[in-house]
Amino acid sequence: MKLSVVFQLLLSVVLLASCADSTGNRKVVKEFISPGQVVISGKIVNYDGSVKTGSITCFDIITRLVNRNIINIDATGRFIISYEVIHPSMTTLLQLGNNYRYLYTRPGDTLEINMDLSSGEMEFKNCDNCLNDQFAELRFSLAYNFREKDGERRRLSSPNADTLDYKAYCSFLDTLKHDKEIFVENYCDSNIISNEIRDLFLNEVKYEVAWARMVSYGYTGSDNSYQKRTNLPESFYKDILTDFPVNNPAASCSRNFIDYIANLKDAIIRTAYADKTSATEYFRNNSELTSEEIDVLTSAWTGDTIAVESESYKSLWNEKRDFTSKIVRKYIVSYVLDSLSKFPEGYGRDIILSQAISESSIKGSYTIIEDSTWQTINSLIMHNEIYDILRLMYRRMEAGKQQSLNAESSIRDRITTSDQQEFYDSLLNKYSGKYVYVDFWATWCGPCKLEMPFSRSLQNEFKDDNIIFLYLCCESDQESWESYLKTEQMPGEHYLLSSDELNYLKEFFKVDGYPSYAIVDPDGKIIDNPPRPSSTEISGYLTKLAQ
Repeated sequence: MKLSVVFQLLLSVVLLASCADSTGNRKVVKEFISPGQVVISGKIVNYDGSVKTGSITCFDIITRLVNRNIINIDATGRFIISYEVIHPSMTTLLQLGNNYRYLYTRPGDTLEINMDLSSGEMEFKNCDNCLNDQFAELRFSLAYNFREKDGERRRLSSPNADTLDYKAYCSFLDTLKHDKEIFVENYCDSNIISNEIRDLFLNEVKYEVAWARMVSYGYTGSDNSYQKRTNLPESFYKDILTDFPVNNPAASCSRNFIDYIANLKDAIIRTAYADKTSATEYFRNNSELTSEEIDVLTSAWTGDTIAVESESYKSLWNEKRDFTSKIVRKYIVSYVLDSLSKFPEGYGRDIILSQAISESSIKGSYTIIEDSTWQTINSLIMHNEIYDILRLMYRRMEAGKQQSLNAESSIRDRITTSDQQEFYDSLLNKYSGKYVYVDFWATWCGPCKLEMPFSRSLQNEFKDDNIIFLYLCCESDQESWESYLKTEQMPGEHYLLSSDELNYLKEFFKVDGYPSYAIVDPDGKIIDNPPRPSSTEISGYLTKLAQ
C-alpha cells in the first residue's frame, strides 16, 4: 500500500524525533497503565427524592471508548458506585441531576462526596486539601483567567478564518501556551497544589496547542462535512509532530493529549477512505464484489457525488449493506496496520494503533478480527499492557454482542427497575408493532439542527409507512426546547427528557454524544447506529425496513 504525502511526512518526523522507546519508557508505561477500580460514594444534601439517578462518564487513551455507568440514588439520597479505570485521567465526568463536575481519578481511588443539587456545591469528605479539590481549583482558575484569550483562539480558528496567516496563528498559540504555563507555575507556587496536579495541567496546556493547530485550524466546516483547509503549509503535520511528541506516556492523563492521539488516528482513517487505489486492490483480493460494484463503492468514498447518487451505489448498499459494511471495516483495519507498520515502534504508535482498532472494530459496529490479524497487531504493539487491554475490550464487546444475538432480548427484557418500567411504558408502548427511528438531540447542538431538515424530508417520504420518528431532546431547558419546536414546526413525536429519563435510556442505547440515532424494531429490539437523516443510505435503509 502506498502511503500518502501526509503520512510520509508523519513517518519522517517520527523517525527523526521519536525513535524507539527505551527500556526506561517501557517501565514508565507499565507503572502508568494499571487497571483498577474507582469507588465513589456520597450523599445528596437536603435530598427531596426528585432525582433518582446520576452517571459517571470517562474514557481512556487506549480505546477512546466512552465508558458510562449509571448511579442509583436511594430513598435517603445516598449512592455508591464502583467502576474500572485503566490509568489516571481527568476525563471523568460526574453527573447528579443538572450538575456536572469533572474529577481526577486514578485506579484504586476511593472518593466520598456530599453534593447540594440546588447550589451545585460539592464537598470531598475525609480528605485535607485532596487532589480533586486542587484539580477543581486550578481548572476553574485557569479557565477564568484565560476566558478572553481562549475566546479569541476559537474565533481565529473558526471555519470563516481561512485568510488567517498560519505563522501568525501559531505565534498566537505559542504566546497563549507560554502565558498559561507561567500562570500554572505561579499558581501552584502560591497555593498548596501538588506536583501531580501541576504536571497534569502543564501537559493539558501543551497539547491544547497541538489540538488547536491540527483540528481547529487544520480543518474547516461543520461536524458533518470537515474539509482540510486549502492554505496549509507543506510542513503542517511535520511541524506539529516535532513540537508535540507522541511518545509521552506521562501526558496520557491529559484530555487534550488523548484527543491529539485520536486526531492522528482519524487522519489515518480519513486517508484510508480517500485512497481509492488501495481500497480497490483490497476489495479485489478479499471480497466477491464485482469490478463494477468495487468501482462504484470506492468512487463514492472519495467524494464522487455522481457515484453517491447513482442507482448502482444505492442498490449495492441496500442489497449488500451488512457485507459491504464489514468488508469496509476490515479494509480500514488492514490499511491502518500497513500504514503504522512503517512507523518506528514506541508508545505513540501503540496508542494510535489501539485507538484505530477500537474505532474500526469495537466502537459502534462490531467487526470480527481474525487470529492472524491479532497476531499482526501484537507484533506492532510494543507494550504488552496496551495490547492486553485492547484485546480484553474486544473480547468484552464480542461476548456482549454474542449474548445479545443468542438472547434476542428486547428493551423490555432488559428493564431492571420499576422506574425504568414506568418510563418505558409511557414512552414506547404506544409505538408497539412499529419501527421507531430515535433521534437523541439537544437544543444547543449545531450538528443536531443541521440534520433536522433532512429528517423532516424523511418523515414526508415515509408518512404512509410503519415508521415513527421519535425526537428525544437531552440536557436542554424546557423554554429553549419549546421555542425551537414552535419556530421550526417540526413534525414527529417529541419529548424533553429529564436527567433520570436520559440515564435510563443510556443503559440501552449507545448515546456518546449528540446527535445519536437508533431504531427500535416492532419487537422492541434496538438497531444501533443506523444512517443519519442526511446520509445517502438512509432512504433505502428505511425502505427495506418498511417492506
